[in-house]
Amino acid sequence: FEELAGEDVVLVHRLLKNELKSDEYWLVTPEFYAGLNAENQSLFAPVTQKLENFGTVHLNYLEFSTPDPRNEKVESRSRTFNWLVQAVYFSRMLLTRGLRRKSRGA
Repeated sequence: FEELAGEDVVLVHRLLKNELKSDEYWLVTPEFYAGLNAENQSLFAPVTQKLENFGTVHLNYLEFSTPDPRNEKVESRSRTFNWLVQAVYFSRMLLTRGLRRKSRGA
């Protein structure tokens, strides 16, 4: 077991708590951005985030989706209920996969 700690881990954790409205995006450092070719760089937009103990951090942002369309049925349910629905779904998949392997003699 190896514990991750230090300033970089704190920075990443704070970056996860950003003000971006999308749930699917890349948030990359200027160093990573500089390594991209011009075509890929054109997909990104500059963004700044103000982070406690780090000040203003300049990054580049590529959004994959927007909040729309929204699934109001799912959003109206509790997070716990949605988690349970997902847990049941993936448990069934794992169980089905295990049964298939067993029936094949694997």
